[in-house]
Amino acid sequence: MYILLINPFASRTPAEYLGLEMLVEVARKNGFQADIIDINLECDNIENFAIKLAQLKPTIIGITMTELSFDTISNTLSIIRKVIGDVHITVGGYYPTFNYIEVLQRYKEIDSVVRGEGEATFSKLIDCISNSKDWKSINGIAYLDNGEVKLNSPRKLIKDLDQLPFADRKYYNSHKNKLLRNIPHIYSSRGCPGHCSFCSIHPFYKTSAENIAWRYRSPENVVEEIEMLVNNYGYREFVFFDDNFIGNLLNGKQRAEKIANIIMRKNLNINYSISTRPDNVEWELFDLLKTSGLKHVFIGIESFIPRILRIYSKGISVETNRHAINILKSLGISTEIGFIMFNPYITFEEIKINFEELDKVRKGIMITTLNLELEVYKGQPLERKLKRDNRLREFKDCFYSYSMENKLTQKVYEVIKEKEEWFMDTYNKIKDMKRYSKTENDIVKMLVNQLYDEIQEFDFQYFAYVLNRVQNIDFDYEMADYRKHMMTLLSVIDRKA
Repeated sequence: MYILLINPFASRTPAEYLGLEMLVEVARKNGFQADIIDINLECDNIENFAIKLAQLKPTIIGITMTELSFDTISNTLSIIRKVIGDVHITVGGYYPTFNYIEVLQRYKEIDSVVRGEGEATFSKLIDCISNSKDWKSINGIAYLDNGEVKLNSPRKLIKDLDQLPFADRKYYNSHKNKLLRNIPHIYSSRGCPGHCSFCSIHPFYKTSAENIAWRYRSPENVVEEIEMLVNNYGYREFVFFDDNFIGNLLNGKQRAEKIANIIMRKNLNINYSISTRPDNVEWELFDLLKTSGLKHVFIGIESFIPRILRIYSKGISVETNRHAINILKSLGISTEIGFIMFNPYITFEEIKINFEELDKVRKGIMITTLNLELEVYKGQPLERKLKRDNRLREFKDCFYSYSMENKLTQKVYEVIKEKEEWFMDTYNKIKDMKRYSKTENDIVKMLVNQLYDEIQEFDFQYFAYVLNRVQNIDFDYEMADYRKHMMTLLSVIDRKA
């Protein structure tokens, strides 16, 4: 039996998809032939995909479904059914896990939805189908039965992540020249001990039959995979794709220290990036991690307003946010901070405070663009609060739209959000250049850093102009002229990029 895993057309630059690589290896461990098609890498258009599909003729197709591919998934499914009528199509990921009813009702081509953690459920699904067993009875899936959505019991989480096979890297390594970043991803843990109200991570794993906030692979198992990637593929840089690399402050800190010590003992000479919470950042720990090869850290700051941090259920103070930034700066570790400037509850004065605080710390760090707003998905804890407060407008495709309590805040948001249409391509181009460039040329490094400083300064200038002028009677007229001026300036920056 032949199994095909598909990453559909998505609104992003192509990158490795670790989830599919894990499922390919799971299928092969079960004795099946399995391959990946990332349409973003292989197919210029849907017709080319149809030709390739006809040549492969899979029995089971698994599709990762995200908000990035939502607009194109319908065409992908339609082509599959036209080219191969008798094939089981299953989808998985965050979006179908929380929206399985809408997915099954909207896309009749889909046979099943794998909810939550996928490896064990997918393994059972392909075993049942290959042996003509009743796949509709297995735990962890939803499906459509005579027009009615059926939801089976959840499946337990995999407690010992060391039992999982290493991801099969052959596919993306063979297409590495087409990737934005030829840097392999590694899952060393799953979940997060935090309970942020805007985050889907905790609810995603909570769809299982149990609730384990953070699970992790052993340090020895993690470094063994790194060694394999160094020896087999020659990789020297890695991105830990964990929701939270450090995890909890007891076991997580000890595990991180041990990973660092094993890397150094084996003289692996690698660089790596992690994501974690600000309250996980300690000087001694991160000094050790840097010595072992830590190159870049992403931390979710989100706000410098205590009231907003409480709404987000961050469990972190403003002082902790500042302290984490200062530690990473003092250690000279490349740092990117996540920040949510807009949400339904923030006031105009609070936006000004956030902007001023960001302006103080931004030198030497990367900041998610200032037009970033709270994205509300189904399944987030904050969804319930917004419903109670009658702030949600409609659920369309993947997100809820919402209204803001403060009219002036709404005005600022609308003006800043409009900038996204003509600003983000250039911004992302430069951010990726700074974040993922492997050049050893010092002059090129300097030019890239200057370019990033320039686009960040552009972002802050634009935001400052809006904040200072939005209450003027003639603001709309002033803004029209300013926008034209800044679009011209952006075109100059884009040509440099």
